Amino acid sequence: MNPAPAERHAYVAQQLAVLLDGPARTAALVPMISPFNLGELGEYCVPDGGLHRELGDRVYVPTAALVVEIVSPGDDSWNKLPFYAAHNVD
Repeated sequence: MNPAPAERHAYVAQQLAVLLDGPARTAALVPMISPFNLGELGEYCVPDGGLHRELGDRVYVPTAALVVEIVSPGDDSWNKLPFYAAHNVD
């Protein structure tokens, strides 16, 4: 099992959750600033959060309106951008 990110990462996630909640709901989106599986079994990424068009009960979500990546020093999250584009993330 991998350890969770540093405390500052969790702090930024909390602040994003607070800031994005109202605007997301106003836009009829479902805010989930918590890691989730985007893609399908065998080919997926795990962003730090996202805004979704609907609330489901799936393990793997095919797409999202927006994904959140909290980038830390030395992080390779930028490498996920082509994957997100291929999965129609707005």
